[in-house]
Amino acid sequence: MFTKGATAVVSLSTGCFIFSIKDRGIYSFINGEWKLKYPLSYSIYHFKVIGNYLFGVGEHGKIIRYNQKNDSWVESAFPTSQRLWGITGNDYGLIVTHAGSYLFFSENYGKTWRTIQPFQHLKKKPIIRSLAIEENTVYIGTQIHKENGGLWEYNLDTNCLIRIKEENATMISSIYIDKQMICIAKGACSTFNGCVEVNKRIGKTFSNWKKFAQTINEHAFLDVFISEGKIFACSSKDKYGYSRVYYGDYLKNEMIPFDTIRGHCFGGVYVNEDLMFAGSEESKWIQLKSNNTKKIH
Repeated sequence: MFTKGATAVVSLSTGCFIFSIKDRGIYSFINGEWKLKYPLSYSIYHFKVIGNYLFGVGEHGKIIRYNQKNDSWVESAFPTSQRLWGITGNDYGLIVTHAGSYLFFSENYGKTWRTIQPFQHLKKKPIIRSLAIEENTVYIGTQIHKENGGLWEYNLDTNCLIRIKEENATMISSIYIDKQMICIAKGACSTFNGCVEVNKRIGKTFSNWKKFAQTINEHAFLDVFISEGKIFACSSKDKYGYSRVYYGDYLKNEMIPFDTIRGHCFGGVYVNEDLMFAGSEESKWIQLKSNNTKKIH
């Protein structure tokens, strides 16, 4: 039934997983059963639970919002034809997403929006690929850009923009940040520069970047996330059509592959020793406690 795979996955507090299934819509998966939640003719590429809402962004500037309290959906679009790769926010109603070199910013859970131009002073503006937020600071990862690519820090209160990591040959496809560290996934389709890097925090500043070692050369890592102190990541597909999922061993400074998925692995989520990954050709459920893997496409 789901042979075309998934482009995004997230978990809800109710215990179910939500997938964007290509060309079909938004589905829930719980206790081994699928249920259509909202039909869509396009794909969502990133979900984020913010307050009582589930947000999703994807193709053609589309954004969806699901209210978990009254089980209602709202669908709209920003004035762009571009694919939106990321959305972030906090439980006080602050929501940030992107298109091109712009940020779209809301302070009321997406009811109204305004546009921010963080790169307005740059002659050559990079395209935004990933986002994360902490308090009033947005962390922006770019697509490949020779002059101004990398990881940027933008303060929403002061409009101050600082590049905290320079990258001229790789995109930053995913950002994770918490009180202890910031972690990024990187890569490029034309080279084998895919990697995961981490930087420990000292107060509100960062120390030195550390690149995890890996035994397999990857074009790109497409997602990295930390849950319950565990680091996980997933890659783009190789020449055989398979991507890999990884566990990050911080003490050994190594990314360890432990499973494969058909197609690009766009992202994953970890809850109570259950891992769910969204692959472009199949979805995969990995139960770490029982050492069991199930394809659920």
